[in-house]
Amino acid sequence: MKMRLQWNKLMLVTAAVLVLLPCGFGQGGVGVNYGLNGDNLPSPGEVVGLYQRCKIPYMRIFDPNHDVLEALRGTEIILSLGTRNEDIENLAASQEAATAWVGANVQPYANDVKIGWITVGNEVVPGPSAAHIGQAMTNVHNALASVGLSNIFVTTVVSMAAIISLISTLSRSFLKRCSGFHEQHCAIFCKCWFRKPYGQCVSLLRLCV
Repeated sequence: MKMRLQWNKLMLVTAAVLVLLPCGFGQGGVGVNYGLNGDNLPSPGEVVGLYQRCKIPYMRIFDPNHDVLEALRGTEIILSLGTRNEDIENLAASQEAATAWVGANVQPYANDVKIGWITVGNEVVPGPSAAHIGQAMTNVHNALASVGLSNIFVTTVVSMAAIISLISTLSRSFLKRCSGFHEQHCAIFCKCWFRKPYGQCVSLLRLCV
């Protein structure tokens, strides 16, 4: 029964995020991941120019590459800015670390780069880092709010394979590995996306599942 409740809450949040993503920024459109692992890559300026010529409104980067952030200054491209997976535990353990991360990678660019949301980690749910996601998101959210940037959403990325596994099989093994991703973390999603106090979010989730 407990596993079923956790499943319901996780899927409620997933559905809310899927609804909010296209609506939260006023228009739909195509987004493209910008990967930086490889040889002989075009410069960030060339890549940004390609996005503009092809009228691609959304970009996702997997870590705060400052050359890319500089190239995005003054453009209308809406950015999904990721943290590195190896930074999740540190961001969760220390509010100061999250504040420093925002100070180094978000605040200097916020006036000129359209940062739509920050993704804390990439496809670490399920996995050993899943237990740290909720607190890391909270600390990053608090760091943004402390410098007047609470308009930037905070979320995480769950692999599509994991979501499909949940939907198609209600896999007990998956749910067991996600046991750390419980009511507290779902309420944090609610707080970050709906701008509601934590207590209200817990109550809302209990009513919906």
